[in-house]
Amino acid sequence: MTIYTALITPFKDGTIDQTGFLQLLQRQVEAGIDGVLVLGTTGEAPTLTEQEKELAIALSTTFRDDLDIVVGCGSNCTRTTLKNMEKAAKLGAEAALVVSPYYNRPPEASLLAHFEELARHAPCPILLYNAPGRTHVHISPAIIERLVEYPSIIGIKESSGHLTQFVDILLQAKSKRPDFIVLGGDELIALASVCYGGDGMVSVSANFIPELMKEFSLAAQHDLTRAQQMQAQLWPFWRALFSETNPIPIKAIMQAYGYAAGNPRLPLLPLDETKLAQLWTLTQTLLSPVDVLS
Repeated sequence: MTIYTALITPFKDGTIDQTGFLQLLQRQVEAGIDGVLVLGTTGEAPTLTEQEKELAIALSTTFRDDLDIVVGCGSNCTRTTLKNMEKAAKLGAEAALVVSPYYNRPPEASLLAHFEELARHAPCPILLYNAPGRTHVHISPAIIERLVEYPSIIGIKESSGHLTQFVDILLQAKSKRPDFIVLGGDELIALASVCYGGDGMVSVSANFIPELMKEFSLAAQHDLTRAQQMQAQLWPFWRALFSETNPIPIKAIMQAYGYAAGNPRLPLLPLDETKLAQLWTLTQTLLSPVDVLS
């Protein structure tokens, strides 16, 4: 089971905390995480300047010998997305995460044409990103079935939250192309998705507990009983991380424990004190100091 961390972007004094960013990456390496997703939803990409995005990519790719570096490049403009991919590839990214176009909400034929154009001109491998809760545009299994024909599209991060959607994509894609990567987009369906034959997950909680999430990923492959026990232990924490818009809770708890994080940028506000206290209590109950402060 492959596990990637959807990395936060730590801020300090209004700018990217470069030292903190490198510390977070180093911790992922030490925990044995397979790779990181930079400039995703959790990384607050919509609030970063172009210069900050380049900086985040450059900092991340210094770890490319130890981590797979996937960079969020999607936008609601095909040409802009391609330019983002070209820039990421030039800076050393190994793959581009490309979300379905948001706001202009292309119908299915237009959505297919968008991804086909990117696939034909891709400067690096593409990992599709289906997040209809964010974009209101759904990448259907029928579209995936067409897109697996393009070698430059190597897989998908499936974040609809619906297990039936995940399995439909998994079965259709793998029947045509066994090497097509299907990753669960959140912890809540991770174990079930692996049991159905998925390849792994992209984790938000691994920012905070990478060691535990690596242990969970190994258990999911080799010890189902242990994986089920860990899922039961971590489930309340996973639910709490999405009780507010991501990445508000994960940045709050990381900052509370002294990790580089900083507050999210507007239009997101920090987690309110009452909810932070609840989250703190939850982590103290579920996680030992060794787990979170290694």
